[in-house]
Amino acid sequence: FIVRFFCGLAGFLCERGQMITEKRSNLSGIRKRGDKYQVNFQFERKRHWITIGSDKEEAIKFRKKLQYLSEEGTLREFLNESRKKNITYGDAVEEHNQKHLVHLKSADRAYLALKASLKFFSDRKITSIQWDEIEEFKNKRLKEVSCSTVRQELAMIGAVFERQLKNGVINDNVVKMVKPPLVNNVRENILSHLDFLKLLRAKWKYLNHGKEKVKNIEHYIKLALVIADYTAMRIGEILALTWDNVDLDSVEEPKIYIPVSKSKIKRHVPIHSNLKEILIKEKNGSNSRFVINKNKNRINRINKGFKNACLKAGLENTWIHDLRHRAITRWVQEGKSIPAIMAATGHATYSAFKRYTNLSDKDIHTLVGRKTKPLPLITFYDFYNDQMVTRKNRTAEDVLNEKFKEMGVEN
Repeated sequence: FIVRFFCGLAGFLCERGQMITEKRSNLSGIRKRGDKYQVNFQFERKRHWITIGSDKEEAIKFRKKLQYLSEEGTLREFLNESRKKNITYGDAVEEHNQKHLVHLKSADRAYLALKASLKFFSDRKITSIQWDEIEEFKNKRLKEVSCSTVRQELAMIGAVFERQLKNGVINDNVVKMVKPPLVNNVRENILSHLDFLKLLRAKWKYLNHGKEKVKNIEHYIKLALVIADYTAMRIGEILALTWDNVDLDSVEEPKIYIPVSKSKIKRHVPIHSNLKEILIKEKNGSNSRFVINKNKNRINRINKGFKNACLKAGLENTWIHDLRHRAITRWVQEGKSIPAIMAATGHATYSAFKRYTNLSDKDIHTLVGRKTKPLPLITFYDFYNDQMVTRKNRTAEDVLNEKFKEMGVEN
């Protein structure tokens, strides 16, 4: 009697379309969300909801179709094709985020560049988005944010479409049909030697419990800036630098080894004799494994202290990255090999490298024999003393300046 009862119940449920049992797949129920009907089914131990539309009869027919496909054993193929046709832009962004962006160091910033497009296209099927709609999005965003931001957003949208193109969901990447806005964000001005010295010697007065005191730029910030000016290293690479990766023992080839960089390329940078002298003194007085440290602890950011020092020195329009420009420009002025410079800076393409060469008109006239002096270097005396170099305290820099003057080289 019990067996007969459960067999009858199972048959009844099948007739009513509430359950499908075949190959670990079953189909059940229809629900209404808002003005749309959804069909609920389980396939390979996963629950799925497919939105059909506002017609209940269409939902019932679709449910019967799923039941038939399950019995035929072709449900998997149908679901794959259905997913390709019905995937929304929001689904595509989430897939790109989970499979690619979350593994990047700049994951949060990359996903942030997609938020504006999600408000614009989120519920749209990705197969229905046309190039002129992307262009409309671009023109709207240009009224709200800068050209560089819009350019970055288009690049991120293009990456989402490119993934779905490889998946076979779409036939073309329509984002490539939209011309990105032109951006002129090359730093044409370069920090002069005098301004750099003012920055390294920045000091200001402040009140502490009613008493006036004088504060200098933090020593570890000075050291980070000087290393950047000599090596063209990115500030993140400098802050992560440990003494284990600084070779000061080699007489002929002292160098800094960079195991992790933005481009994920291992490289080394040669150390100038002036910088070597500074680093030896710093290492002898250091009790931390990090080159840039405060009370033995690693420093993660120096932006706030740097900007404050720039403000006190009257250099508001100065960036930390300007030191990378200075170093690369100096190497080019000295006539160093471009491939050698790119190997030291970590640039993979010449177009990216060229943005860092801030050459003046005088530099261009060297092509017809005119002599110019490369950007000066910070000396050991400049770094450890607050007073300008006097005749009594002549440095290697002074000797070099005199030689340039004798040769008729212009400043």
